[in-house]
Amino acid sequence: MKKLKVILATVILSSAFMQCDKAPKQQLIPEGFSEIEIEKENSEDPIFVNSVILKDYKIIGVGEADYKGRYSWISHIQKLNPKTKKYEDIKNSDLINSESKFAEEVKVKFIAGVKQQMKANEEENMGFCEELLKELQEKEILVNELKIEPIDNSIFVSDKSNHCFPVGGAIATFSLEEFKKFLN
Repeated sequence: MKKLKVILATVILSSAFMQCDKAPKQQLIPEGFSEIEIEKENSEDPIFVNSVILKDYKIIGVGEADYKGRYSWISHIQKLNPKTKKYEDIKNSDLINSESKFAEEVKVKFIAGVKQQMKANEEENMGFCEELLKELQEKEILVNELKIEPIDNSIFVSDKSNHCFPVGGAIATFSLEEFKKFLN
C-alpha cells in the first residue's frame, strides 16, 4: 500500500511539473503560492498539491492523509535554468544563500515551537517529547536534511528524523517574504 502511495505521489508530482513546463517559454510564472485539491476515490481526504514560485525557484509539495487523516508531505525543489527555461532539481543547500544563518533560525523556531506545543498540551504525558527537545538543543541542523514544503501560503521546514505527534514534531514556519531573504 505504501509503495502505491509513493507511486501515486510521484505521478501527481510529475503531472504538476509537466503543467508548469507547459507554460509559454517566454512567459515567466509569477511569484506566489498555489494549491490544487485532488479528490481521491474511496477517501474523504483529498490529495493536495501545493506549489510556490520564489525568484527562480519552485517548491512543490504533495500531501496525502493517512488512515487517521494526518497529512504527510513529499516535497521537491527546483531552479529555473535560464538557458533551457525549464526547472531542474536541486538540493536544499543550492536553494539557501547562507546555510549557517538559515540553520540557526530554523533551530530557534524548532525549539520555540516544541516548547509552545508542550506547554499547550501539558495535561498529556509529554515525557517522550522532552527527548525531542533535548535532541534539538544539542543537534547541529544540516540544511540538506531538512524537509522544505509550501503549505498555506507559507514555507514549513521540518526535520525529517524527528516526529512527535502530540506536538507535531520539529516545525519552523516562514512567511514567503521571510523565507525569500534566505534564497540564493
